[in-house]
Amino acid sequence: MKAGRPLSEEPYVAQIFADIIESGARSGELAPGLVPERVGSLLRDVYFDALYRWSQHTQAGRASELDGELQAALKVLPYGIASVEHV
Repeated sequence: MKAGRPLSEEPYVAQIFADIIESGARSGELAPGLVPERVGSLLRDVYFDALYRWSQHTQAGRASELDGELQAALKVLPYGIASVEHV
């Protein structure tokens, strides 16, 4: 990813997340029927969005922690993808 032009990256980040999702679905920790590639892309998008918002806060002189940005964004997801037994 480079600043100053459109964001682009190879799809390997989404695939890493998709592999994790697939593993979680196989073990019963995540809901069955998920499309790992779709969820992987969603997680990649959440990551890059948090990274972008964090960089904007930093440039504007407002202290922000990247971890906090990611944690806030990711709190929304588990209840939508976790199996009922694990919620």
